[in-house]
Amino acid sequence: VDPGIPVTIDRIEDRIGAQFTAARFRTALLGSFAGIATLLAVCGVFGVVSYGVARRTREIGIRLALGARKGSVRRMVLTHALKPVLIGAAVGLAGAFAGNTLLRSLTFQVDSADPGTFVVATIGLMLAALGGAAWPAARATRVDPLIALRND
Repeated sequence: VDPGIPVTIDRIEDRIGAQFTAARFRTALLGSFAGIATLLAVCGVFGVVSYGVARRTREIGIRLALGARKGSVRRMVLTHALKPVLIGAAVGLAGAFAGNTLLRSLTFQVDSADPGTFVVATIGLMLAALGGAAWPAARATRVDPLIALRND
């Protein structure tokens, strides 16, 4: 009616999207922190297992010289590496179940005690730890027994 009145026309998708901008930002920020934490955990597992393999080079060399199979040496290294990871996962799951009431306000239309989420997260961290321990375990099988015994 009056051509001097400013009229703004927005799409409904833009108006609804503007309401969730802060939630999307928090989700993206939390996801990026989770990715960085996972990467740090994998690097930590890799470093600890590499150090353990380096300290046990002589023992691994003796085992290989006495006829141990490479698969059994690899399994031994991975078993020693994943025991603390399994204990940490059990403690972490207990803490997550105990502290899920704190996260209820941060989740949107998702149950904070969703068992599928806990299972997927635990399996993902186990696979990440296995990936961090796989390279040092493979390196342990390539130890030359003669060199390992001479390095003392």
